[in-house]
Amino acid sequence: MTDHPEEQLVRLRGLNAVYQALSAVELSAFSLPLLLQIVLETGTKLTGAKYGALGVFDESSARLSEFLTVGLDEETKKRIDPMPMGLGLLGAMTDEPGVLRLKDLARHPKSVGFPPHHPPMKSFLGISIRAHGRLFGRLYLTEKQDAEEFSEIDAEIVTALAAQAGAILERGLLIERLKSSEARHRHILESAAEGIYGLDLDGACTFINKAGATMLGYRPEELFGRRMHSLVHHTRPDGSPYPEEECPTERSRRHGRPSRLIEDSYWRKDGTTFPVQLSCSPILSEGALRGVVVTFFDVTDRKQAERRKTLDHGIILAVAESATSDDANRKILQTICEVLGWEWSAVWQVDKSANVLRSMASWHKPECVVPEFEAITCQMTFAPGVGLPGRVWSNGVPAYIPDLTRDPNFPRAPFAVQSGLRSGFAFPIRLGGHIVGVMEFFSRESREPTHDVLDLLNTLGGQIGMQIERKRAEDKRRESELRFQQVTENIREVFWMSDIAKNEIHYVSRAFEEIWGRTCDSLYAAPRSWLNAIHPDDRARVLEAATTKQAAGLYDETYRVVRPDGSIRWIHDRAFPVTNDDGKICRLVGLAEDFTDRKQAEETLRQAQTRLLQAQEEERKRIAREIHDELGQHLTMLRFGLVKLAQAKQPPPAQLQEQARALTQPVDAMIDTVRRIATTLRPAILDDLGLQATLEWLVTDFRDKTDIPCDVSLTPLPNELDDTRSITLFRILQEALTNVARHAQATRVTIRLQRTGDALVLEVHDNGRGLTEAQRVSPTAIGLFGMQERALLVGGNVTIQSRPKEGTTVTARIPLR
Repeated sequence: MTDHPEEQLVRLRGLNAVYQALSAVELSAFSLPLLLQIVLETGTKLTGAKYGALGVFDESSARLSEFLTVGLDEETKKRIDPMPMGLGLLGAMTDEPGVLRLKDLARHPKSVGFPPHHPPMKSFLGISIRAHGRLFGRLYLTEKQDAEEFSEIDAEIVTALAAQAGAILERGLLIERLKSSEARHRHILESAAEGIYGLDLDGACTFINKAGATMLGYRPEELFGRRMHSLVHHTRPDGSPYPEEECPTERSRRHGRPSRLIEDSYWRKDGTTFPVQLSCSPILSEGALRGVVVTFFDVTDRKQAERRKTLDHGIILAVAESATSDDANRKILQTICEVLGWEWSAVWQVDKSANVLRSMASWHKPECVVPEFEAITCQMTFAPGVGLPGRVWSNGVPAYIPDLTRDPNFPRAPFAVQSGLRSGFAFPIRLGGHIVGVMEFFSRESREPTHDVLDLLNTLGGQIGMQIERKRAEDKRRESELRFQQVTENIREVFWMSDIAKNEIHYVSRAFEEIWGRTCDSLYAAPRSWLNAIHPDDRARVLEAATTKQAAGLYDETYRVVRPDGSIRWIHDRAFPVTNDDGKICRLVGLAEDFTDRKQAEETLRQAQTRLLQAQEEERKRIAREIHDELGQHLTMLRFGLVKLAQAKQPPPAQLQEQARALTQPVDAMIDTVRRIATTLRPAILDDLGLQATLEWLVTDFRDKTDIPCDVSLTPLPNELDDTRSITLFRILQEALTNVARHAQATRVTIRLQRTGDALVLEVHDNGRGLTEAQRVSPTAIGLFGMQERALLVGGNVTIQSRPKEGTTVTARIPLR
């Protein structure tokens, strides 16, 4: 059907009004809410609708996020609240491909009516607004004011309106995405820690981020449009020009080839340089080169860390590989020179006693031989504040001299000029907060170390101090060990050190090989082999003593060692614990003495003494027998004659008879004296009745002569007791009772003789005045020493316990065999 001209005119006017209304939306200031509001107002006006509404959907296109209206006042909106949520007829429009036009919306099958207070609505015109397949909103128009329903022209107008809005939405969303992308890119660019800048085909800066401008010392606007090579890359760090054809950035700009991770240097605005790692990426558009993007990092910290790591490793290695502290000093100097590029160096040590610095060592590159300067350096000393080393020592901070000839405080300047040295610097060596030395470095070029290098070496001075001090301590330890070895290797005793916890032998002197007859290496390999070499009769005792006494410092043992050839050596072994700073025992040290020769000499002497005592006893026995048998017999006969003479029937003259009687009494005394002397020399009862009867007689005789009560307990003696041991027990008891009678002032004596294991134990105790230590060891105490010597000759011992006013106890232990 052909439209009436007037209808066509209405249509054209409506469409023109649509385009005019939407053309007011500026894409540069695109706003979705503004666009939708214009669509709603334009649709309502052009179609003559009394009411208009536009439901705005969220990003899911499933739920209304906003509901815009035209024609309803605020009071009516409040009474209707809540506003429609897109259900019923409004929701049905989601599936409608085009415009929905109704004469009576209540007759639509999906209509659900209106909420309370909602104004009546009958005619309806609605359409969806879409873009990129997404539902952005629905336009609802109701109550055509000059007709019962909306016309086809109205439908065409809203269709055009929705289409034009969709097109604007598409362009607007694209612009928003571009703006969002640009914002994200700019945010990323400004958030990056590395510097990023762009160059056009002329090498001029098109953009630079804040990090890059800050690293270069500029504001971003100072760099826009300026050639970057001329600003930041014009000269090498050594001062030589940097040609553009060698610059990686310029090569990438000219040839369109990328460069990755180039190590280089940039110049700051203030004229200083810093190391960078840069990458260049060409910008291509449709195959044509449009510019270059340069990314760079300030690698000062990394370079410094690398230098520090190299120096740390080199210093540690230098110390580890050096035999002496002087060697370590030279290798440390070499390491620093090679890493930092200096040519001649020296180390100075503080001499506290003289308060000066003395040259200790020097090092130089092969091409920097300066004998005059080196000689004067070795000869000179510096007081605090004098010369380069002295000022560093005095001030405690690194110092450098860019021109040695112009420094007023550099006494070696003439020699430096003669040697061609131009610049130098030095830093302190520290240990425990004190400066212990100075290291200095020189170059034939005019060089000035950077602040980071000075800071690095100032920090490194503490490490060098510790390393050098450690090496000096090692030197002293090595010298001490050498002296120790010289001493221990030249003594006859075995010096040994062991670790109790680990059961290891740390050291044993060479005397071990001579005495034990085994190698030191065999002992290191088998630490218990020294114990296995001990005589079986002594081994258990020594093992127990080593286990229980060594850590307490009480280990003092005598034992026999059986050498591989079967010979016996007598050993006197002592051990002492060594503790660490925490007071814990960390090792044992000991000294084992071979006293076999002395033992043999003592045995020979003891045998001689035994033979002497035996001969003495035999001689006493003979003398006693002769006195008893011959002299006693003669005296008895003399007495008998005198008695007979005195009793004769024909008595002699009275005077002779009286003389005979007078002689009888001294003869009796002589007989008693002879009997007593004979008994003292060798009591006949000992040979006739044995030891037990002799001891009982001896105690009885003591009690009768001194009137001192005696408590006696004598165990029956074994049959295997030989004559030597019998006479020993007799003499010890005899001497003990003699001492009591002469010195003790005792009122009671206790005597005990009992068998304990394989020995007889004689104990004599008195309650007398006792002995002081001085009296006990006095040279006049011959009787006490005599008892001890007699006991030693038969393998026994005598102990004497006494305290003033508490009496004395003599205990003799005599082995049965």
